[in-house]
Amino acid sequence: MAEVGGGALLRQALRQWHRARRMLDESSYSEQSGRELMNTTGEMAVCVGWLSYDGGDQALARQLYSEALLLADQGGDHALAAKALGQMSLQSVQLARDARPGLAREAVRLSARAAELASHDPIPRLHALLAARQAIAHAAVGDSQGFRTAITRAWRELDRGWTEEDPVWLHFVIPAEITIHEAKGRTYLGDQCAAIGLYQQSLENPGLSRRNRACYQAQFAAALASGGETAGAVAEGLAVLPVLEETVASPRVLRELRPVRSAAEQAGAQEFCERYDKAARAVVA
Repeated sequence: MAEVGGGALLRQALRQWHRARRMLDESSYSEQSGRELMNTTGEMAVCVGWLSYDGGDQALARQLYSEALLLADQGGDHALAAKALGQMSLQSVQLARDARPGLAREAVRLSARAAELASHDPIPRLHALLAARQAIAHAAVGDSQGFRTAITRAWRELDRGWTEEDPVWLHFVIPAEITIHEAKGRTYLGDQCAAIGLYQQSLENPGLSRRNRACYQAQFAAALASGGETAGAVAEGLAVLPVLEETVASPRVLRELRPVRSAAEQAGAQEFCERYDKAARAVVA
């Protein structure tokens, strides 16, 4: 998933989730086994939901997150519910960018509920991630104070430390990830200068996966485009395109580059436009 993006894995992962869902619905098992199966199926729903989100099928992503919440409720699994709500909050912020401001307010509510459910979990990384999700939700509704409070909490939680024994799904929560959330929040609040500096800072981390680096660099390019730095935006965008052309099939990364595509067209940067359009056609195919 870290290397090829959600688009390339969604179909296979969805088949596996349907198998687990049928097993849950049609098999006989003890109460304990049933709880474990509900948890596993719910965890799979969150994972496949993320692949759907990354692959651009937002309706399917929301359906899978809702399935995970239902299973978490039935199994009394607060950790699973918090994970699903955190993902739903992130999705709502993304969709709010498409002239749907009510979804940003929904993201604030979802992220707050996720943090509430996870309040007794001892893992700092989880609290850092959920606080960062709250931060960008507040920023998306223009609440600068709420953003500052939440992002400060995210950094404070991350400063408590982490270990390799933390759940695998949280291993991406490193300083660069919180920095990206802070940069997104600054972008939503209109502080492009601060956002650009934060994106640059995050890209200095040598340990980023290829997919995450591509996503961060695409967001950096978009911030440059929004700040009127078209030449820099196109240069950064061109650095992302080889990854999309070769190994990372992620419509989400392409979406992040849309502002660069618009700026490049206005500036007559034909090479970027042609290569972007070709990569977009390949992802759809």
